[in-house]
Amino acid sequence: MTRSQLAAFDPIPEVRNTLLHFREARWRCRVEAGRTLVTTDAFKYNERVIARVFGPTCVHAQVEKRYRKGRVVRAERRLVLGQDWMLDEALGRSEDSKTINTSYVERLNLTIRRSLACLQRKTTAMCRSEASLREQLELLRCYYNFIRPHSSLKFGRKKRTQAQQAGIVAGPLSWRRILSARILGTPRRSPLATMRDGGRACAIQGHRIRGNGSNS
Repeated sequence: MTRSQLAAFDPIPEVRNTLLHFREARWRCRVEAGRTLVTTDAFKYNERVIARVFGPTCVHAQVEKRYRKGRVVRAERRLVLGQDWMLDEALGRSEDSKTINTSYVERLNLTIRRSLACLQRKTTAMCRSEASLREQLELLRCYYNFIRPHSSLKFGRKKRTQAQQAGIVAGPLSWRRILSARILGTPRRSPLATMRDGGRACAIQGHRIRGNGSNS
């Protein structure tokens, strides 16, 4: 029993999950060499992991919220990695905000949680496998970026999708068009998928080695 309690407070899994999260974010955002602005909350592992994943040219700013009786009473902003002029330059290029904040990703997290029954709080619609959860998230991401027009992207009387604003497509897509489209080439694999397949390959190889040893 004591061993289980100690394992529950082991910080290594949290560091590993944070590292996988930011590696996946860098891969999905196609972040190459150059200055990148990353804003996060005050989670204790973010600072060293972001410096490791994005490198010394990254500008990392934190928003730490103070709560009282379940409500935010104060938000403190500070620069963790980089210099003040680098932060001003990055905020000047930003299309979303001219201040340090995490409101956009928090709004996105709420949208995801409200859109999928398995991610809602106090729900009985639990997801029984990681593969099923990832498939549902991919469908939601496709709908959110390519099909759903956003009120915040309204120009005149027309609303745009996220993909339109990014210049990927000329107009909103439909499920029929998306599901009937031909996929050309081999899709890029994320670091998370590569790590999972690598672990599976190691497990299979280990099984074969043990099997050969037992047969001999």
